[in-house]
Amino acid sequence: MENSISCQGLEQDDSAYEKFLLTHPNSTFEQTAAYARILKKTYGYEVQRVAIRNGPEIIGYFSYAFKERFHKKNASVISLPHTSTAGYIGDRRNSGLVDNAILDYLKANSIIRGELRQSLNQAGKRGDVIRILDLSIPRNLLFDSFKPAIRKKIRKAEKLSAIEVHTGDYLSEWYSLYAKNLKSMGTPPHPISFWKAYLEEGEGCAKLIAYVINETVIAGGIITFTKNQTELVMSASNEFAKSNQVNMLLYWRTIEAAYEFGSRKVSFGRSSYGSSGDEYKAQWGAEPFQLEYRKFDVSSRTVTNEYQSSAKQGLWVYAAKLMGFVPVGTFMTEKCIPKLRFLIP
Repeated sequence: MENSISCQGLEQDDSAYEKFLLTHPNSTFEQTAAYARILKKTYGYEVQRVAIRNGPEIIGYFSYAFKERFHKKNASVISLPHTSTAGYIGDRRNSGLVDNAILDYLKANSIIRGELRQSLNQAGKRGDVIRILDLSIPRNLLFDSFKPAIRKKIRKAEKLSAIEVHTGDYLSEWYSLYAKNLKSMGTPPHPISFWKAYLEEGEGCAKLIAYVINETVIAGGIITFTKNQTELVMSASNEFAKSNQVNMLLYWRTIEAAYEFGSRKVSFGRSSYGSSGDEYKAQWGAEPFQLEYRKFDVSSRTVTNEYQSSAKQGLWVYAAKLMGFVPVGTFMTEKCIPKLRFLIP
């Protein structure tokens, strides 16, 4: 039976895949058909889903993104752009046989390298981690478990005169704040069409929460939902909001929204373990899970693991700037084929 492990390409609307996502503990919104449409609409990426079978049984999936003009030129691919955890999901037993099946599939499709970015089912303290908050206890008990300082900050923000809006009506205003925040850190923002696509393609499973005073957005965030996980994908705020603890309120509203949707956990996203951003997420009781790059080199038939590192990603963006490319997001560029990512050791 072990020798029958193989890969099979799927159609985008494959119902078995969608059902698998509903039950697997590592599934995320970015692995859904909606996110594939977001990538297509914003950046022109095609997304190929692949099922891994052990005989007739599906034991896992992975997806990868490519642009058609590069795909037929022995391109390198990753799964998936602009997200941290969209690699292989499924049964981790017989990993060596699964790796061989993936290598065979990539070779058959003229792909020379593949990179699956994923989180492990274990705590992690190396490089980048993703912070996960378990929601197995009732909402009121979770709130009561927070330190008094956290509860005080949430209540302080609730007393502001800011209006809390749960629609996309303030997307343009929020985007201006988001773009300003990222540019101040030297990070290129996504175009507004990316976030607009989130709200359109993820209707019912994605929303913007914005805090508004006198028609000015002072803070807000994009949130996605699945039954497995709610994620605060991106947030932004101005100095007034920060000083009045509106970010704390946004995090709590994200947790409340997860309970209302029926998610099993909340993801606060990627951060470098021990950084100030990571400690901010840790205060909510969110546990760190290790992130890794799993790299497949078809010509040498080797598979290597590397821990994700924000510092290494920063080198990649810097190299792209030096080479004259315009960075888009963290991992890809509009004028650069995915192969560039592998030039950084």
